[in-house]
Amino acid sequence: MLNITQPVAVLPLEAQSIIDEFSRAQAAIIAAESRREAQPEKNAHLNRPAEPYIFDAENRAAVIPIVGTLIAKKTPCMKRYPEMFTVAACDEIREAIAAALADERVETLCFLIDSPGGQVAGTPEVAGTILAAREQKPCVAFTDCVMCSAAYWIAAQCDAVFATPSASVGSIGVFMAFLDSSRKLENDGYSVELFSSGAFKGAGVPGSLTDTQKNLFQAQIEELFEEFKAAVAPRGIPDFAMQGQTFFGKRAAEARLVDGFALTFRQALAKHRRAAAAR
Repeated sequence: MLNITQPVAVLPLEAQSIIDEFSRAQAAIIAAESRREAQPEKNAHLNRPAEPYIFDAENRAAVIPIVGTLIAKKTPCMKRYPEMFTVAACDEIREAIAAALADERVETLCFLIDSPGGQVAGTPEVAGTILAAREQKPCVAFTDCVMCSAAYWIAAQCDAVFATPSASVGSIGVFMAFLDSSRKLENDGYSVELFSSGAFKGAGVPGSLTDTQKNLFQAQIEELFEEFKAAVAPRGIPDFAMQGQTFFGKRAAEARLVDGFALTFRQALAKHRRAAAAR
């Protein structure tokens, strides 16, 4: 029953599971609200802001986790019940970058990524922030699990990208999904009349899209895809590797999606520093 009305850059097979996860979280929140009313002090700590990054003193690095589905910003509900949502908010990532750049202890920014991607909204802004940050301090991306779609868009802006040999990377692309319910409505005896201004206002409300509306959405997807490709172009990724598929191991390196392999982010930092010193 997939129905995604905004452009997303996420692993397609993850899209429905994300929707299901949020539905389960919503049910859990309703139950938690009841308990909160009875014992509000138990949840008081949930409103405390988390540290924007983890300082690794050994490497003088700010480790910025990007874990879960990428979204532009968290809703009040997500902030109130952070343990119920596995999301990474783009506005918080940008705040963490700014804080790391201002921290005199920090010499390198390391993005520790485990994300299938998510909303396009907010992603280009994070990518641009990383590009600007590189002018002040080196940036390194590392994953030991998943670094795909919008998450890879972000990672590709770093000076270097590392992964474990079995990690999944890539999935370069953008999509939308629309559930056409017009036939079901008709079979159930319903007919929807839409009154709107222009050819695109109210698109999809009756349960179907006109050809003109479909062409508009496809054009928007293609435009966002071109922006995605332009963002990763400096890495020299070949066209065959930008068809929405994922890679791991040797194939990921051959497609120039990663600069090398490491078992931990500390190994990744060490490899980057050795490479930088050799240049």
